[in-house]
This record gives sequence, structure tokens and C-alpha cells, in this order.
Amino acid sequence: MEQIANDSKPLYCVHVVSNNTLEHYSMYATEDQAKAKYLKLCKTWYREDGVENHHEFVKDLELNEVEFYDGYYNSIEYHESCDNAHVTWEKLS
Repeated sequence: MEQIANDSKPLYCVHVVSNNTLEHYSMYATEDQAKAKYLKLCKTWYREDGVENHHEFVKDLELNEVEFYDGYYNSIEYHESCDNAHVTWEKLS
């Protein structure tokens, strides 16, 4: 088995699962690249009404965009909007 990441050079992946189907998977060499793709995919795949409702709920918290979308998945607003996508980013080690 080939190692795809090690302690000195981590890789990051971003993926989207919708209706139990892997819709997107990509790997990046930097965290900034992964987060940029993550945000783009969140804005594409998540339902606008759920995201807007979640924003109203957390607007007083000091969250950056990544933290906001991380918190949106599995929130009450996510479920109430019947959103069925899950966008994630992670560090591979």
C-alpha cells in the first residue's frame, strides 16, 4: 500500500456526498487550497434556505466561513431544509 501523506507533507481532501453517492473528491497540498474548494462546494451543494436560516441562528457568534459551514451540517436548520448533501474537508495523515 502506497502512503499518500506523511508527517512532513500532509495532504488535504474535500468531498461531497449527496443521496449516499460520492459526487466529488479532490486532494490538495495545502490547507488553504482545500478550504477554498470546500467553501465553493458548500455554496454550490447546500440549500440556500437552510444556510440562510443557520446564519440567522449563529450570526452573533464570531465564526469564520469554514467554521460556519462545518456547523451547518447536521444542524437543526440543515435538517429542516431537507438538505441531503454533506460537504467535508479533512487533513490526511
